[in-house]
Amino acid sequence: MTHVNLLASYAAGFYTEDGFVLQSSASVPNSLLAADVTYNAGSYAMAASPLATTTLMTSNASAFSISSIDLLRRPAILNWTVTFTGVKSDASVVTQSFTITNNHWNTFNFNAGFTNLASLSWDEGLTRLYAFDNINVSAVPEPASYAMLIGGLGLLGLARRRQRS
Repeated sequence: MTHVNLLASYAAGFYTEDGFVLQSSASVPNSLLAADVTYNAGSYAMAASPLATTTLMTSNASAFSISSIDLLRRPAILNWTVTFTGVKSDASVVTQSFTITNNHWNTFNFNAGFTNLASLSWDEGLTRLYAFDNINVSAVPEPASYAMLIGGLGLLGLARRRQRS
C-alpha cells in the first residue's frame, strides 16, 4: 500500500523547476505540498490543497508540450476522474480526462492535442486529492529558433561547398 507522509518539505503557492512553474489557486500555507511518497523509495511528489486548481506553465510564458504525468489518488478509495484543461498559445482549449482505479502510481499519456500550450490546469476536489510526479514536458521552439537553425545549416553548406572548390 502506498503511504503519503503529509508533513511537507515544501509548502507554498507556487513551485518552480527547470523553467516550469506549478501554481495553486489555494491560499498559502499548504497550497502545494511536496509529500514524501514512500511507495517510490522516499522520493517526493507534489499535491495541492482541497478545492484548489493547479496550473502548470513555463516561467518565461513560452509554449510547451506535455506527453505524460504520474498520478496517485489520496485517499485511495473509489474510482476518481481528473480532467486536464490545456490552453494553447492561440487561445484554443483541449481537455482530456483520466480515471484512477487503483492504489498505485499510474502513468497517463496525453493525446497529440497537448502541444503548443500556454498553460495546463486541473482541479482538486474536496475529498479527491491527487499526488502528481514525473510531469513529462518539453519546450516548443520559437519560430526564430527554426530560422536560426536553417540559416546555420545554410552557412555550413556554403562553407563546405567553398572547401570543395
